Amino acid sequence: GISKKWKFYIDFIKENFIAIIFFAILVGFGIYQIYDFDRVSMETNLSSADSIIECLQKYEKSNPGICDEMLKMHEEAKKGPDFYNMSFTVINKFSMNTYVMFFVISIPVLYNVCRIFRNKHLIYELTRENYKKFKRSFFKKAYLSSMILALSILVVFIITIIYCKGFSTNSIIAEGSLGGQIKYSMSPIFYIFTVLYRVFVAGIIYTNFSLIVARKNHNFYIANILSYLLFIGTEAVLEGLGDYIFYEFFHIDSMIIFINMINVFNLNLGKGIIALYLPLTIILIVTSIIVYLKYRNKEKLIIDCEKNG
Repeated sequence: GISKKWKFYIDFIKENFIAIIFFAILVGFGIYQIYDFDRVSMETNLSSADSIIECLQKYEKSNPGICDEMLKMHEEAKKGPDFYNMSFTVINKFSMNTYVMFFVISIPVLYNVCRIFRNKHLIYELTRENYKKFKRSFFKKAYLSSMILALSILVVFIITIIYCKGFSTNSIIAEGSLGGQIKYSMSPIFYIFTVLYRVFVAGIIYTNFSLIVARKNHNFYIANILSYLLFIGTEAVLEGLGDYIFYEFFHIDSMIIFINMINVFNLNLGKGIIALYLPLTIILIVTSIIVYLKYRNKEKLIIDCEKNG
């Protein structure tokens, strides 16, 4: 027979196969973006080398000093990529697919949750264990899928660090360029932590929206659509109300960009570091409380599960 250890791995893969596939796709996307960044950098270096040759041929006799700046920049670029510029560029590509990111979390979460409720798996489980124990295992499985976004970004960061031979920086990358603003205001570790924190929290928030809807709606497809509509609706309300609340209570204006739950990859430093943490953390706490309240009553949940025929 199969050893207990192997049985655990097989069961884990079976239960989380959608999350594993999505994780692999996200990591693959990140690796492709790193490769693409490298390709563009090489092409830029080659074209800058051609420009230097042209410059020297043209001004070698009359004004050779005119090419010095180009030579200096070329030599700097040859040292290798800038960690901030490269990681920011790659992660920025993820932000172009932000509306898809909700489904990356909701699909694996709801696949398991709806299966448990729809097949009356919950009723069977509750004959063997108490509701508290069931909830602990149920939420653990649901929130495990919420990690895939943060884990894939972590892998992308690790590959970028290896590729850049650490946190190498390049003087060509000015403050106004991609990743430049962050480079001059955050240490690499704090920058990585901030991105991972925001993505990790967003994953849990997306899971919370899915769990709120799945409490009453046990159809996998309908639950996904409704979760997304609830999420987008909440986002619209928050962007309208949130701006007003932050101004009234915290005297901070123009908070719309920071209340955004969709583009969590956007590290805008316009309102300082706290603005990158506070709004998302408040949304996390509020949605978690709603989930707790929704799943508090065992009897009501059993009645809803029994309606599934």
